[in-house]
Amino acid sequence: MICVEFFSNDSLENICSSFAAQPRKVYFVGANTKSAKKKMNQFIKRYTTVFAARQAIEFMPVPVDFNSVQDIVVHLSAIVEESIALQEACTFDLTGGSDLCLVAMGIVYQRYKDRNTGLQMHRFSLKQGTVLDCDADGTRIDVPDTLRLSIDDLIALYGGKVNYGPEATLRREIDEDFEADIRKMWRICSEAGKVGISGWNVQIGVFSAAEDCRDKTISILSE
Repeated sequence: MICVEFFSNDSLENICSSFAAQPRKVYFVGANTKSAKKKMNQFIKRYTTVFAARQAIEFMPVPVDFNSVQDIVVHLSAIVEESIALQEACTFDLTGGSDLCLVAMGIVYQRYKDRNTGLQMHRFSLKQGTVLDCDADGTRIDVPDTLRLSIDDLIALYGGKVNYGPEATLRREIDEDFEADIRKMWRICSEAGKVGISGWNVQIGVFSAAEDCRDKTISILSE
């Protein structure tokens, strides 16, 4: 199976289909800017490492002009043509796709739906843990009940690594002071959001956005 993912900054959105469908090859369709291509290649290295112990998947970047529906259509069509030539199923994961990418995907689907019976479109709802059938043909990707990610996997997907060896440079003793700090953080975030865990997640999202702005500022200054 060939799988197409519309590249997102969220690692989990990028690899839902890879875990569920276990494809032979995954294409990441992302912007053709220098920074976007660099990020795609960085993420691909992470995914290759995480999946190495599970299955052999070839991850490939596909830079496109996100301001041109025609350019996106050309690249998506080339992938479908490849699947037809190889007589392989081709599934498109629309999770995280931009508006123009979704428009382009609609054009491609209409063009090939009668030629390639293995052409599928779906979207994952990570919050609800469900798969949405986007082509309304009654066929959905099967998600194994045994699909689980370890803490090590999750950390690796986001660029980190747990060092269990004696040479570990960062050690944190879970003492009373540390526990008290965590409880204070939880109280602040839960009270701010008024909705418990969701409030915590919102605050973390704010920190993430601030970090993105910081990176962009550094990039602009360096240029």
